[in-house]
Amino acid sequence: MIQSDVSGLKTDVTDLKTDVADLKTDVADLKTDVADLKARVTKIEITQENVILPQLQTLAEGQAN
Repeated sequence: MIQSDVSGLKTDVTDLKTDVADLKTDVADLKTDVADLKARVTKIEITQENVILPQLQTLAEGQAN
């Protein structure tokens, strides 16, 4: 009886270890995705500031005249 309980617990622990390993992989993937998104947002911000906003300003000045 006790041996079967211990055996069952060992199986449960093995399953939990597998689940934790999978979660660690998922978290690592999410961290990579977030880093990629941050880099992309930074590029978009720079493009907006240096290209799009000056063009909009030029258009607005043209409309004002």
